[in-house]
Amino acid sequence: MEKLVLDIGGSAIKYALMDKDFNILKKGEEKTPLDSLNSLINTILKIYKKHEEEVDGIALSMPGNIDSKNGQIYQPGAILYNANINIIKEINKLIDIPVSVENDGKSAALAEAFKGNLSNCSDGVVLILGTGVGGGIIKDKKIHKGSHFFAGEFSFILGEDQKKDLKTSLL
Repeated sequence: MEKLVLDIGGSAIKYALMDKDFNILKKGEEKTPLDSLNSLINTILKIYKKHEEEVDGIALSMPGNIDSKNGQIYQPGAILYNANINIIKEINKLIDIPVSVENDGKSAALAEAFKGNLSNCSDGVVLILGTGVGGGIIKDKKIHKGSHFFAGEFSFILGEDQKKDLKTSLL
């Protein structure tokens, strides 16, 4: 069985089916809903339903200050409605398979350390430029999260389109 891997950004949800060797078998993209957590969960459910018979787990990469051990998002990053929620519990209300979550910058750093440009390095830093700015720190071949999960988070910067979308969703 494969894993459904979702990179949830401030503009798009990019997803792939990956095998145990991290090869991409299929991929796609959906617009990230900016109105509510319910809309996000329904979009994840829609993507999952397309591949339900092929996958036995979901891995999420998303912005925010995230405790990946229990799925708790403390501060949401570019997706404001994700503040103080447990994303794993929310998904498991509708999809009964294992779900894991990690901050998007830290996920990118892990990917680079495992199979990318940092694979021959013990220590490194990855900077992510997207809807916002994020990053991850690799120390001794492991992700460094810091005491409050903020290590590697460089800033929270929004582009003009994202600012307009957020203002509209907050009104």
